[in-house]
Order: sequence, then C-alpha cells, then structure tokens
Amino acid sequence: MHVLIVGNIIKDTYLELEPKLFEVGKKNRVYLEMELDEEPFYFKSEKNILSGACIIEEIVQNFHLNGQIQKTKSHYDIDHRFLIKCKDKVKYLTSEYCKKTQFYTPERVPDWIFIDRSARLDVFTIKKIITYLETHKNSHLAFFAKQKIFDILLKPDDLDTQNYLKNLLSYAELIFLSSASKENTNQIFHNINYKQIKKPLLFQITPESLSYEENLTTFDLETQDFLTHLSIYSIVAGTIFAALISGWNLGRAIKLAKLNLENAKIGRTLDLNNLYKKLKKILNREKELQLIAESLTADQKGILAIDESKKTIRQKLRKFKIIDTKQHQEAWRELLVTTPKLANFINGIILSQETIEQKLANNESIPSFLIRHGILAGVKADLGLEKDARFRNNFRTLGLEDLDARLINYFEQGLRFVKWRTVFNTEEKNKIPHEIINQNIDDLCSYTKKAIKNNLVPIMEPEILRGEMDISQYFDNTKSVLFCLFHKLEESGVNIGDCILKINMIYSIENNPLETGRMTMRLISEVIPEQIGGIVFLSGGQSPVSATENLAEIIRENNNRYRLSFSFGRAIQDPALTIWNGEQKNTDLARQKLYERLEANCRALGNNYFFSISRRN
Repeated sequence: MHVLIVGNIIKDTYLELEPKLFEVGKKNRVYLEMELDEEPFYFKSEKNILSGACIIEEIVQNFHLNGQIQKTKSHYDIDHRFLIKCKDKVKYLTSEYCKKTQFYTPERVPDWIFIDRSARLDVFTIKKIITYLETHKNSHLAFFAKQKIFDILLKPDDLDTQNYLKNLLSYAELIFLSSASKENTNQIFHNINYKQIKKPLLFQITPESLSYEENLTTFDLETQDFLTHLSIYSIVAGTIFAALISGWNLGRAIKLAKLNLENAKIGRTLDLNNLYKKLKKILNREKELQLIAESLTADQKGILAIDESKKTIRQKLRKFKIIDTKQHQEAWRELLVTTPKLANFINGIILSQETIEQKLANNESIPSFLIRHGILAGVKADLGLEKDARFRNNFRTLGLEDLDARLINYFEQGLRFVKWRTVFNTEEKNKIPHEIINQNIDDLCSYTKKAIKNNLVPIMEPEILRGEMDISQYFDNTKSVLFCLFHKLEESGVNIGDCILKINMIYSIENNPLETGRMTMRLISEVIPEQIGGIVFLSGGQSPVSATENLAEIIRENNNRYRLSFSFGRAIQDPALTIWNGEQKNTDLARQKLYERLEANCRALGNNYFFSISRRN
C-alpha cells in the first residue's frame, strides 16, 4: 500500500537549559530572563531531529507500508524550530513565514493521501489536491486539521477559502483534530456533504486524551523521553492511521497509538514488531486481570473482608470487651486466615497493611499462606479518610500520592487485587453534594487506572452511608454516585471487565428483604454495565442475619444476569468474635460460628453443595 504524505519537513533543535537559569516571578510563573549582551548562557545538551511530516512518514514505514513525503522537484524544503527545554516544560521559537506546502502530481497513484498538520495550505494547493482526487477515485484521503484550519472555517469573511476547504474535507475518510471545542466540531464537520456513503471517522486529540464520536480514551502517560505536545498529536494520528489502513480494528489501533506514544523517544517511534509484542503483553494482562476478577465471584463463593485499620480493630476489640493489645489483634487475624477449609467458602480475602506484614506461628507471611491454600490475597490500598472542610460530615480518601510505589510492592508480595473505599454522606435535604461526588469519583477512577496499570484487579467501594434516608432517596443517591463512576470510567478508557464493584444494598430501615432485592437489582440494571468483572455487596451496618436474607433476595432477582457475591466483614466476623472473646480455648467454637455465617451466605448465593461442619463433625 502506497501512502503520499502532504506536509512540511521541520528540523527541530532541542536546547536543554539548566533550571538555575530560570527565575520565579509573580504568581509563581517561571521565566527565563535573557539580556542581549556578551554574557553567555550555557545549555546542557543539544539534539537535532526531523519532525513534522517526517513523523508520519516514519510511522507509516514502521507498519511496513510504502510511505513517502511529497517532495519538491529538486530537494526538500525544510522549516526550522528551536525548542528551549527545562525539566518538563518547553517553549519553541519558529518562523512566522514557514514555507507553503506544494502539491505535485505523483509519479505513482497513491492508495492514500495523508495531509499532515504541518502542511501550510493555500487555495492554490487545495485546488490541486481536489482536482487530483476528482480524477483518481481510488485514492483515499486522511486529513489532520490543525487550529488554523478551524480559524479559516469559522471566519465569516473568507467564504471562498472556506468553500474550497470544505470541498477538500468532503473527500476525507479519516479526520484528525488537534484542537477545537465539540461545539465547533459539530458546527463544521457534521454539516459537510461527504463524498462517501459513511461519514468519516473523526478523532480529537489533546496531550491527555483521544476522543472519537462519543468515546474518550485518556492517555495518562509516563513517557520514557521528553515529548512536546506537537509530537503527541502526530504520533497518535499517524499510528491510528497506519493501523487502520493496515487492517487493524479501531480498538486495537487506539491501543497501538497509546503504546507508541508511551514508548516513543525524541526522533524515534516503535516499529510494528515491537508494538505488536507490547500489544500482546497488554492483551494477555487484560485477559489475566479479567480472569482474576471473575474468579473472585466464581462458584457461589464470597470475599472475606478483614481489612480493618489499626484504629478500627482496636475499637472492635473494645466493643466486645476484649483487652486491646497487639497480641490479641494478631491472634484474631491468625484465627481467621488459618481456619481449615476456608477456601470452601471464599475466593479471596481483603487484608490490611498490618496483616500483610504479620507473620504466622510458623513464621510464614499471611499472603503466602493464603496463596498456598488456594485463596487470592488482596489489600486495602487506601489510607483512610479525612474530613472535607467544605462540607459537613463528608470525607475524602487518602493514599493517591504514593499509590504507584505501594501497588508495585503489593504485586511483588503475591497480592492480586486491591480495594479502595470512599464514603458519601448526605447534607441538607438528604442529597450528596455534587462537588463531593465528583472529587471522590475522580480519586476512585485514578486509583482504578493505577491498579490496572500495575497488574492488580481493583475493587471499587463507593459506600453511601444509610443515615435516615427513606429507601427511594437512598436509591437516588446511590444511583447518582454510580452513574458518575461509570461515566468517568468510560471516559478514562477503563476495561470494567477487569474491575470489581463493592456496593451497599438498597434497603429500608424496616428491612423488607423482598423490597431490598427488587430495589437493589433495579439500581444495578439501570446503571451498571453487564461487562463488569463482578459485583460484591457490603453488609453496611446490617445484622448478620439481615445481610444474608437480603443477599438471597438480590440473587433471586438477578437471575444469573450479573456476577454477584458478598464481601462481608462485620456480618461474618462479629458472631465468631463474640464467642472467641480473646481466649485461645474458644478458637474451635469461634471457627464453628464462622463456618455457620460463611455457609449461610454461600447458600444465599445459590450454592447448595455445602454441608454443615458441625453436622459432619
């Protein structure tokens, strides 16, 4: 396949300057004070690369396509840019009078013409390209429209140029945009009479995201090398273009673009072989994460939550009149995780940071012990709550700052999933403030993306505190939070098949299980996509028996549509803790009560293969 690239070649000269040359002025603005005298300024390094249309040419060739920049009859005309770089900031100097882009009838009829964003088009050149497309019906057009194209199209006083541009765009099958609001996009591009039966694929690219139609993919980049926003546009557009015309589907093309962007260095993008290797790793990882997510809710088993913080477990012991010591805290956790045949009832256990570090009597770590007994180990990744000063009784979850480093460590310790809890409370008129919802959901989405990036299944726990709300208000508030969550997850490009959602049941103060089942499943079906890896319920202050009864009704209403299970803490632990009372001699009786609660909840899930441990013994 032959691709003709229409655009300008640009020589970029990077000058990296020492931070000490910059000063901080008012409003913390960083600026470089340069006086034209004989005093020298020393730069750290210099690098020269060819950019502009050269980036598209390189990417197209890396996909094993025949890509070639439109040349003049004798030589390349090159524009020059000088880029001043300091840390992660860049400012560039360029000529206002860059060379006009030429178009000559190519010697070979191209399969595609790609008009690059570096192109400087005048009416004469536009006319020549239109004429060529009119007479060569088998040549397809891809167009990268930069801001100046928008400026021309939106100006009311240049109708002649506008008409020629719209005529040229009418041939386009792929259109890339580097700026413009959605309103302007709709105004311009959705009102063009395109030559094709189908409207073109329209992509909008920013340094942080890629959107097409109503879909948004955020890049959230950690580049290996410094890239200006100018390169970002070209790498994304060039990779998507080359992938699509090579036969890759849209989803894969976008993944390849993101990979190319994350791994590109100044003056070098990835070839197809390396891109494909990285893509295979991602697809394998995604498959693995989805399998883990699904396994956490498989076989009518649940997830046991023993992730209480130091403060919470101390309060729990005091509540049951057990002496609050570190020894008692560790003894209780060891009793739980070493309970024989625990894997008959649960697929995973959520631990706290302290529990991960705790050694058992045989000097084995708890995660290692669980893995050896067929139970997936996870951890509470957030660092608790802090009050939000703006709103009474509302909180923000801590722990994002150092989360990446901790996630890497969790994976190395054998953990395969993490949990993040955020809490929502009502204000006046029983409504949760929108600002609280947006802030906490943004944090929850950020955590989710980081977890997936680090090969860990994220459990998302947006808990809406019950308070004094009636069931309809409880439903509405939970729906508002979940609607915001899944909207932002979609915008972020998260594969929700890799995720577990942990939510509160929708129950009334009077606690009618039939009503709970109906209202909870109504909520799920209205807001949550069926592609979710799994949904688990928290007990949310209900009694152990009520939580189980409500769970059973939810499962009946579900009718195997969603992957549902439980992730109870207090509703499973507390009855056993009451019996244990901090006494070693009560261990067997405490475990007997633990079995009872676990078996009851597994039966609620539809697992009828359990038999009572007490009856067996």
